[in-house]
Amino acid sequence: MRDLRRFLAGRWRLARRIEDRRLALAGSLRGRVTLTPAGGGLDYAESGTLSFGSWRGEATQRYRFLFDGAQVAVCFADGRLFHRCDLSLGRAEVAHACSPDRYQGRYRILDADRWALSWRITGPRKDLVIGSVYTRLDEG
Repeated sequence: MRDLRRFLAGRWRLARRIEDRRLALAGSLRGRVTLTPAGGGLDYAESGTLSFGSWRGEATQRYRFLFDGAQVAVCFADGRLFHRCDLSLGRAEVAHACSPDRYQGRYRILDADRWALSWRITGPRKDLVIGSVYTRLDEG
């Protein structure tokens, strides 16, 4: 991936599947993501409708993506580092320790208009599998 920042900038449709293996519940999130240029990086803003078990409601998330070529540091909205990854080959494995749980993720650029992010979260508090697919929305 030659220009990761340029690839990610814009508006995306988000489809996410969530499986909580501990609670034996499944869910989904359908929404939109906007990655907007800000301070040399991109601000990630996610919003959508989360359905999980019998619960249904609005959900939001924010991150900041900071770039160095095909490498990106993904930070929480408050500036703390979430993880770093190198997408120069179009895929990357990442990890984040959120004591006492562990997040293991995988980014994949699928084609010019789609990318995916999957997480396996394990530990004494969580046993989750989360898969997200992002599809570019036309700017027209």
